[in-house]
Amino acid sequence: MQSRHAIAFRSQTFLGAKGLRPIPHPGGLVGDALIQCSLDPAVLRLEFRRAAQQEASGVAMAFGVICVERRDGPYFLDVVPARRVRSPHRQAAFDDTMAALGLRPLTLTGDDIMREPRFRSARAVWQHRRFRTSLDTRYRIKRALADVVDMSLDELCSIVSGPQDPLLSVLSLACADMLEIDLETQVIGPGTRVRWRD
Repeated sequence: MQSRHAIAFRSQTFLGAKGLRPIPHPGGLVGDALIQCSLDPAVLRLEFRRAAQQEASGVAMAFGVICVERRDGPYFLDVVPARRVRSPHRQAAFDDTMAALGLRPLTLTGDDIMREPRFRSARAVWQHRRFRTSLDTRYRIKRALADVVDMSLDELCSIVSGPQDPLLSVLSLACADMLEIDLETQVIGPGTRVRWRD
């Protein structure tokens, strides 16, 4: 019989431009962590990886982890409130397996994930991930950002005016990993800085 935890873990999947395939997760803060990773310029790729380790007793311990490939190396997502409870022996086996895979923990507490202004701003941006930006609008946004380090959202939207909504296009392109958007400095608004992603 499956545990409630296992059923809950399979109940949601995350889809984003940085993932090659859907990532199963338990929801809640893990879902928010995945959104923030997807919008973080330092994160290059997200994936779900299954691993197994043979215990001394001969019993195989299987588990899955969310891998986060950052500019500074590979990690596994370790959201403190969503951690699985393991015996000391199983925790040691898990740690050994992660080390063998070359994965360090990217440990995030609930306070880390819910820190403002990033928490609300990331959710606001992610709501527009399905907005379809036309090739013409995408080209004009890229051209406007080509010769500058970054630009305010207000300035960019005034340069790239209609017919398609430039704000929704910018937010959608950030979700598609084409634009970098500053979610750390201030609540998303006219002064938010954006840049084309190299």
